[in-house]
Formats: sequence, structure tokens, C-alpha cells
Amino acid sequence: MVTLKYEGMIRLTKEVLSLLKNSKGRVVNLTSLDGYRPLPSIAAYTSSKHAAEAFTSCLRWEMKWFGVSVHSVNPGTFKTVLAEGAEERIKLLWRKVPGSCKREYGERFSKKILTFTRMFTSNASTQTSLVADAVVHATCSEYPCRRYFPGYDAKFLWKPLRDLVPEFIMDSIIDTFLKFALPRPAATM
Repeated sequence: MVTLKYEGMIRLTKEVLSLLKNSKGRVVNLTSLDGYRPLPSIAAYTSSKHAAEAFTSCLRWEMKWFGVSVHSVNPGTFKTVLAEGAEERIKLLWRKVPGSCKREYGERFSKKILTFTRMFTSNASTQTSLVADAVVHATCSEYPCRRYFPGYDAKFLWKPLRDLVPEFIMDSIIDTFLKFALPRPAATM
């Protein structure tokens, strides 16, 4: 996953960088809200998106001298093929987990992850055109934003919480939320 989501972005950018410098072009990377604000239980995905965000930010500063502008689009939760198949992928992954790990986390944990996933995907936005609109604006606008946050959860919940709430309070909010959303692993009780 990291190779596709992160290394692919770097390779493609490197391939066209000299063209972008010569034309004073524009880079628009599609990352994720999870690269801006991590949540537990999706560490591999979040890590790849954090790497993409860091790459985009560094590239923005480095390319400024060449007249190349760099932007990121950080969508919130949308009903996509990826979101629609999340529950089945989690079930498949759980079946492949070694017995020792299953005992450590417990069946209750697995079921709660499925409920948590169902809640997120059922409340996901169906307006995927918001993401396309952000990409078009970032690509074509005379004055594009550095970052775009399409989706109501991104724009009105997660981005303001991350930007305005101190990290220790945000950690408390997420801890409280997780107490209700996810059970503790069986081995920690």
C-alpha cells in the first residue's frame, strides 16, 4: 500500500519535474484527510498519506523558487468503491490474523471494528464531485489554495479540530470517542 500511495506519487512527480520547472507548472497531489489527521486502526493507510503530505509540503517549498506551485487535496470520508468494500476486507484480514493475535484482541474487538467501519462508511458523503471540484480548482484556478478539504467531515469537523484544538485536548477527545467506538483489546483487561 505504501509503495502505491507514496512511492508512486514521488516517481511520477520526478518524471515530470523538469517539464514543470520549464513551464512554471503546477502539482496537485490527492492525499487524504487521514494524512492530515490520523485515527487508529488504519495505521498503514494513514502512514502512507502522512508521507504523501510531507512530500507535498516539502515539494511546495522546494519548487517555489522555480515558479512551480504545489497543492494537496485532502478528502474526508466518501462513499467510494474503497469505502463500500471496507467491511469485507476487514473480515478477510481478520480470518488471516494468527490465532495468538486474535486471542490478544478478542472477537469482541473484531466485531466492534466492523461496527465502527459500518458507521463511518454509512455516514460517508455521496458527493464525490466535491473532490473533483477541488482538484479542478487546484489545477485551473488563478489563485489556488495550498490545501483543499472536500467533504463535510473534513471541512467542518476534523480540520477545525486539528487546527484549533491543542493536541493534548484532541487526544482526550479521540480517547473518549474510542472508549465508545472500540473496545479495549482482550489482553489489556
